[in-house]
Amino acid sequence: MQRPPAPPPAPPVPPGPPGRWLTPTRVAGWVHPGIRRVSATIVHRQREWAEHNAVQASGEGPVWVALGDSTVVGIGASRLEHTAAAIVHRRLRDHTGTAWRLHNLGRYGAKVEAVVHEQLPRLHEWGRPELVTVAVGSNDIVWSWGLDGFRHAMTRLLDTVPAGSVVGTMPPGWWGKGLRANDWLRAAAAERGVLVAEVGVLPQLRRMVAADGFHPNDRGYRFIAEGVLQALGIPAEPPGD
Repeated sequence: MQRPPAPPPAPPVPPGPPGRWLTPTRVAGWVHPGIRRVSATIVHRQREWAEHNAVQASGEGPVWVALGDSTVVGIGASRLEHTAAAIVHRRLRDHTGTAWRLHNLGRYGAKVEAVVHEQLPRLHEWGRPELVTVAVGSNDIVWSWGLDGFRHAMTRLLDTVPAGSVVGTMPPGWWGKGLRANDWLRAAAAERGVLVAEVGVLPQLRRMVAADGFHPNDRGYRFIAEGVLQALGIPAEPPGD
């Protein structure tokens, strides 16, 4: 008697950020319950997007590729549908009446260099994308000295994505480091015909940040989604949708 065929393997879960097991996030999680609670959702959220990508890959319609870090993954949102990527995807479909397919390549902990080496090579995996968005740089601002490495890697990224892509600004960071990075980013993007979404400064910080005090919450991701839609010239999703 033949055995039934084995079920297909689940989509792979993208690995977490490289580095040692003893990371600042893990250490902080031992003493801050909010950090521990949000960190516990990372693997599940990455798996949700892997499953989403597996379904979207087999469909038809124009392709949107989202590159970046945990902002693209939506760490801190209560559910997948409340992430910025999911909100923009719904609005893009509703506004255009077209079955856009979202290939979310975002990865928790990614720096700009990781996006260049690990995500950009997959840009045309589903064919030529009609839209590319980029949200990365916060980890460079927080965990790197100076801005030289950020500028070098971001230059390579902006030189590769097509004109008309959208790149998001970053939080202010310590000592205004993010503000200086954003000034450079706006000029570099304008030179290449890349649109800028002004999403780096949450207007109601305490109401828009998750329990870990770092990632956006549902309100924060709605604000980010509205910034991306504004850059694309698309009206925002009505509240409550």
